[in-house]
Amino acid sequence: LRITIAPFMNGERWTLQEDARTYLDRLLPRLEEIGRRAASYDVRLAIENHMDFVLGEYLWLLDRLDPDRFGVCLDTGNPFGTVEDPDRVCRALAPRTMTTHVKDYQPVWVSEGFRLITQPLGRGVIDIQGLIDCVAGQTPLARVNIELPLYSRRIVPIFRPGFWEAYGTRDARDLAAVARTINASGCSEGGHANGLERGWSDDRLLAQERQLFIESARFVRETVCARAGRG
Repeated sequence: LRITIAPFMNGERWTLQEDARTYLDRLLPRLEEIGRRAASYDVRLAIENHMDFVLGEYLWLLDRLDPDRFGVCLDTGNPFGTVEDPDRVCRALAPRTMTTHVKDYQPVWVSEGFRLITQPLGRGVIDIQGLIDCVAGQTPLARVNIELPLYSRRIVPIFRPGFWEAYGTRDARDLAAVARTINASGCSEGGHANGLERGWSDDRLLAQERQLFIESARFVRETVCARAGRG
């Protein structure tokens, strides 16, 4: 069962009313109890890296939880939301992964920071093939779950007052890695408004979603499944 653990959505870390480690320390006994109750139904809990806590915080928490009851729902795109390199984060969480949300992004600079433009798998900047290979090589992975948040407007507001203070001390290499990725993409926000922002009809929105899902599924079949010897 996939769960999330932050009291906020969309990376709004600054709304957390206490230090993250203090919050997670308070949450730990509650999670342990929930884990025991879930285990009585033969259910394991997969905590999604949900644009909320950074890698070190997740590792701290997971090290204190029973690995037979808790693991990770690995989202390949969400590390961008905490200004971390998706490749580094996903590889570090791979041994604890139970299930996935596989998505691909094209990040572009905007006035507030950077925006995450959803792409069909294989067309963004994330090494989907490499990450799935990494996870599958370290843990039994039953499913590759495709996620396509096409019509959300996901902004990571790194220029917002209070954004960085909410994290405490951070390693500048995180920002440097993400900035290099954005700069290398050579994209800007102009022309990247999604169909919902452009006022498309429901039929047109659904048609695009279907087409990009088919493209993503084809990518998984022709790369991931082909390499694994499955159809």
